[in-house]
Amino acid sequence: MRTYFTLSLTILLNAACGRNGESPTADAELAEAQAFVRGFYTWYLPAAGTGAGLKQAITDSAGLFSPDLVRAIEADGEAQAKNPNEVVGLDGHPFLDAQDFCERYEVGTARRDGADILVDVYARCSGDTTSTPRVAARLRRNGAAWAFVNFQYPQRGSDLLKDLDGLRRERDSVR
Repeated sequence: MRTYFTLSLTILLNAACGRNGESPTADAELAEAQAFVRGFYTWYLPAAGTGAGLKQAITDSAGLFSPDLVRAIEADGEAQAKNPNEVVGLDGHPFLDAQDFCERYEVGTARRDGADILVDVYARCSGDTTSTPRVAARLRRNGAAWAFVNFQYPQRGSDLLKDLDGLRRERDSVR
């Protein structure tokens, strides 16, 4: 089941990106990155709504994420599992930067940042008119496919890897 799910999600996301084996132009590459992020959030939001989104994404679709990001999220989950009566890890959905869901999420523009591409994701909650994205998904090409390498949080000036490192340091300091 896991292999089928991973294969299906990989095919869906790469199809959404329009991969045809050709080397993309700069504009086409940005459009592919947007399509990849849009495909991921289209799949992730319903899964997250069931409470299984993060675990399913990291275990069944680890290839969509950089190895460093997967290791950091897994280490955080292991630490939380060892402390079930207190929050010692992530407290919310790291791909949404939220504990509660908005009615919808929109994928915005894509732009280059060094070797990476950042794709903005906007949370559209009732009455929220902010023009600042909730998340900027940081992507890098992994061979012929895309991989998430981090999730930046522009509204609070942080990112997922920084948050995970801070939580790890806090846990290490109380040992």
